[in-house]
Amino acid sequence: IYCEDGNIYPVDIYLMQDVRGAGVVTAIGGTDDGYRALVVALEDIGRTYYYNKTDEDGSGVSSDLTTIDGKENTAALVYAAVEDSTAHPSAALLCTSYMASGMSAWHLPSVAEFRTVAENFATVARSLSAVKAQPLGDCYQTSTVDGSGQNNSQLYNYLIERPKGNVSSAVKTESHYVRPFLILK
Repeated sequence: IYCEDGNIYPVDIYLMQDVRGAGVVTAIGGTDDGYRALVVALEDIGRTYYYNKTDEDGSGVSSDLTTIDGKENTAALVYAAVEDSTAHPSAALLCTSYMASGMSAWHLPSVAEFRTVAENFATVARSLSAVKAQPLGDCYQTSTVDGSGQNNSQLYNYLIERPKGNVSSAVKTESHYVRPFLILK
């Protein structure tokens, strides 16, 4: 459990501490990974669309299903909204404005980040239950665009389904659940 004091505790130790949890660790990284840990928030923060327009080219947003790049994708989506006042990347903006236990810097996760939940589903689900957090829903927005076809990145982004981590494509204007992630460096 990632806590407001900045420490990570196993569930049994967390339950003996007088601290508040901010999220559940889904993966521990190494020096080569570029992160110390990936953390999923304790709650869904809404059900909304990825983007309000389907003509956005996804410039700067990755279509790579294997890269831990949700933070970079989120930054690119927010930047696009700054450049075009009619653009509204709702899911990304929800994540960047999220605060949990006074912690900010949350982002819309990439497919690869959310797959860490599927890879460790039993542990993540037990941890969420232990801290009395909201259980995971069925299908979530990711920051990864669908780059499988000529114009797909303009029209579609990827969703991830739990518990198996199956990936599907959805029109960017469709609403789905959003749960932010945090990268600890």
